[in-house]
Amino acid sequence: MRLTEQVVARLRVDAAVSALVGMRIYPAVLPQPPTFPAIAYTRISQREAFSADGAEGLLATRTQLDCYALTYDGARLLGDAVRAALNGYVGGVIQKSQQDSEEDVYEPQVGSVDEGQSHRVTMDFLVEGSED
Repeated sequence: MRLTEQVVARLRVDAAVSALVGMRIYPAVLPQPPTFPAIAYTRISQREAFSADGAEGLLATRTQLDCYALTYDGARLLGDAVRAALNGYVGGVIQKSQQDSEEDVYEPQVGSVDEGQSHRVTMDFLVEGSED
């Protein structure tokens, strides 16, 4: 299982995250029309992890998580739950998980069924571990 999929698995079993999104965690984009709140994830980059002693035998992955909701407060609440679930997490094949960045974004849903809006919290996590 890829490290990004391990991150998703972690989010799916976290009580606070799953209480908000259930199983609405999708690769790259949300289905149309979307049901909110929801999370989209993307692997941004991956490389072999190195220390001063050389290759560590681990992979380092940057995973972007987009936390969507109809309101700003809803997106922030979901972002807070995701951060709590992943920042500093160690378990299974994940050796290290650290938040790298976070941004709040307003998303007009032009062309959507209701021409509505959503808010998004975009977060990048650096995750080190192995893939099985």
